[in-house]
Amino acid sequence: MASLLATDKPDVHQLSFGGDLEAVRRAVESDATWVNRRDDDERTPLHWAASGDQYEVVRYLLDQGADAKATDDAGWTPLIIAASVGGVNVVKLLVRSGANVNAATQTGQTALHYAASKNHVRIAQTLVENGADVLTLDRNRNSALQRAVLKGHAPMAMLLLDSGARLSQADLEGNTALHIACEEGYMEVAQLLLERGANPEAVNKAEKTPLDLAPAAVRTQLERVIQG
Repeated sequence: MASLLATDKPDVHQLSFGGDLEAVRRAVESDATWVNRRDDDERTPLHWAASGDQYEVVRYLLDQGADAKATDDAGWTPLIIAASVGGVNVVKLLVRSGANVNAATQTGQTALHYAASKNHVRIAQTLVENGADVLTLDRNRNSALQRAVLKGHAPMAMLLLDSGARLSQADLEGNTALHIACEEGYMEVAQLLLERGANPEAVNKAEKTPLDLAPAAVRTQLERVIQG
């Protein structure tokens, strides 16, 4: 997807991103088709309002019939954008307005994947409470848990595990969440995964265990954890 900060947005798209509610209102009152009009990347004003975390503009556009499920040319919905940006109130509003919590981009990433990778815990909680599937995989076979672990987000990993995420899920290289945590040197996350039952003997496609991938200092600490 092209950058959400592109400068060549049509008028109402730009106004929505910037949060100019009165200008958006005037434009829509003069031409109602602006509500769901697409730009060159197939984004609507609602996409742009979500990108700017402009709650009042989002609410107005939805009241005027904006499509909460609209996708751009890369499969991004307003909800996926809001989850990535971190707009918790916009996320809640979009969910209440019928947004699909399990919609995915062309690369298979859902709003929960983006919330997980950016440690937006309140957003992830909202998504899960409203039916987001914690087991959904992107095209690299990464779950939201694996995305959270890759960034070292222990609180997010805990939430996802409490919500049914699978420790045994492996990506295209055969790496589980524990492999990822060890390779990245995230001791806190790796210890959490072990405490939740992650298998330290699991091997990836290169026949490596999680501890094989860990830096020496982390490996030594984790061996102590495993030995109790």
